[in-house]
Amino acid sequence: MLGCVHLSSWTTDVDGDGFADIVLEHVVAFSRNGRYPQEARQPIPDFGPFTWRGFWGQQLYHLSPNSIRIIEWRDGNWKETFSQSIEWPQGIFPSYEWTEYMDPAQIRFLQDLDGNHEPEIILPAEAGLYIAHRKDNAFIISSLLDVYPPMTVAPLRETVLWPQNKRKMQTPER
Repeated sequence: MLGCVHLSSWTTDVDGDGFADIVLEHVVAFSRNGRYPQEARQPIPDFGPFTWRGFWGQQLYHLSPNSIRIIEWRDGNWKETFSQSIEWPQGIFPSYEWTEYMDPAQIRFLQDLDGNHEPEIILPAEAGLYIAHRKDNAFIISSLLDVYPPMTVAPLRETVLWPQNKRKMQTPER
């Protein structure tokens, strides 16, 4: 879409040195002595279209229509630390047209709902918010929060807007 600029970023300590790094859509700018030099920038691996990305601490989560992957920056390279195939419910991953208006990288889908310091994945869909949590080294979709109001049409009462006996219009005299 012309004229529409998508900008999403995070600040998190990606490399574990104690300083906040800047994560942009396709690159991480690592902090070096309070600066973000060009040579300290690394591309983020691209896992294809319709990929949602989110950071949890030093872990970068990639969600796609059929998988969850977690990568981390270790020893100067991206390392995949988790990969799982998953079948998401209908309507979670939108069509290409939708991504023209909303950058999937802008959706913040990781939250620690149960206080165990591990994130749950929260994804919006037409039916509500789906929650997936990690159990026995696999994510499972554990619940659906029905947070949207019911979409019903109010009954229409037949009403005469302009009764026939009052349909008179005066015209100016000449």
